[in-house]
Amino acid sequence: MAKVIILVIDADNDPIYQTGRALWRANADRHGIPLYFLKSALEVTDDTIYVEQDCFYTKWIDEMHARINDKTLKALQYCHEHLEFDYILRTNLSSFYRLDALLAFLETAPRQLFYGGPVQELTIPVEEGGDYTLEYVSGSGILLSRDLIPAMLVKKEVIPQHHVDDIWTGVALLGLPRHPIPRCDFEDIDSLEASNILKIVARIKETESRGDFHFRIKNSGNQPRHVLDSLVFGMLAERYFS
Repeated sequence: MAKVIILVIDADNDPIYQTGRALWRANADRHGIPLYFLKSALEVTDDTIYVEQDCFYTKWIDEMHARINDKTLKALQYCHEHLEFDYILRTNLSSFYRLDALLAFLETAPRQLFYGGPVQELTIPVEEGGDYTLEYVSGSGILLSRDLIPAMLVKKEVIPQHHVDDIWTGVALLGLPRHPIPRCDFEDIDSLEASNILKIVARIKETESRGDFHFRIKNSGNQPRHVLDSLVFGMLAERYFS
């Protein structure tokens, strides 16, 4: 069976992130998958990564994109040097995965040169004039085979780290094929009305029937986000944990 490690970009103590953190722990434990939350701490003042239970701590960097990039690259380096795995999934607290389906997917996925997830595009102006369209995998779920980690790490000193890590990874792996992995988005739940409950149920069932396994939950609307997100997280947990 393919071995995967999950790295989750962590945020703060907002109630919805506490919900996402608890669900990730329960989900990974249920399937026996190593899971680590990537955190920054003011107490860390050097470039060391500190491991405490299921958390990786790195130094605080004020600029958010540079901070996320620093957390991700240091975690990738630590895993490559100290842990056994075939793939790494770098995701976040706004995502939910059907991990049994992910493991089944990895059984037939390439073990080398695999860079996959929800593919997005970014238009970048070039000095010579015109634009360049960069295809990259969204930070909601970057799936990497082990062999790509050292190929990325050698570019730390070459590619500026002011881009957020998903764009940075897309640049670092320029020329490598992107493997699109579908994602079911819940970003349009604007109330707790019964019609929205039915919409959530239908969307979950449709996603499951296709064999897809990645859900992204990040709502905004009339209710506070943590109320709407907790509703979706709760329905996912009830379906896949009960």
